[in-house]
Amino acid sequence: MRCVFGIDVSKDSISVAIIIDRTMFRETKLPLNRDGFVKLEEALSSFNNPEVVFEATGVYSRRLQRFLDDMGQDYTCLNPLVA
Repeated sequence: MRCVFGIDVSKDSISVAIIIDRTMFRETKLPLNRDGFVKLEEALSSFNNPEVVFEATGVYSRRLQRFLDDMGQDYTCLNPLVA
């Protein structure tokens, strides 16, 4: 079973789409702060080895990237010019 977290990062929030085997499982919007990261960590830990994909959005995506690095979570950060 392949699980992908597609994350869209904006100034104050992240939109998270969880896809399991090419089917939308859940979509949610979380604040881009500690509370949102706690909920994201809970969601990530509820799946076995989820893939995380997001687009680099300058200073906004750096908070998410730092959180994932501190968590030890592998991720793919897409260059918006390439995507």
